[in-house]
Amino acid sequence: MSTATTLTKRDYQTLLTDLRRIIAEGKEEAERAATQALIESYWAIGKRIHKEKLNARAQYHNAILTDLGADLDIGVRTLQRTVIFYTHGAQGEDRQGHPGWRGGRRAGRRPAGRGPGA
Repeated sequence: MSTATTLTKRDYQTLLTDLRRIIAEGKEEAERAATQALIESYWAIGKRIHKEKLNARAQYHNAILTDLGADLDIGVRTLQRTVIFYTHGAQGEDRQGHPGWRGGRRAGRRPAGRGPGA
């Protein structure tokens, strides 16, 4: 049998502060996970569109993106940006095929010959 204890005002404030911190940390972690999932999704969308090699025929490319945008309820500009993200920003993949970006910055070092001073 356990005995209930009475919290002092100070103990209650400490408990309240700790719980608020735990909740805030949980929300922050959820936001980071959601952001990472969106980054990986947009990168994968750009990779998949790029795979079709539609860029060689600009008018056809734009028509396809317009149709995809309407069918997926995604803006054409967003689809264009996913391709740019894939081709210019994050072609470095990890072993699972995910983009090498974390928190808006590329994970790891730049490949030789890329970046400032190259």
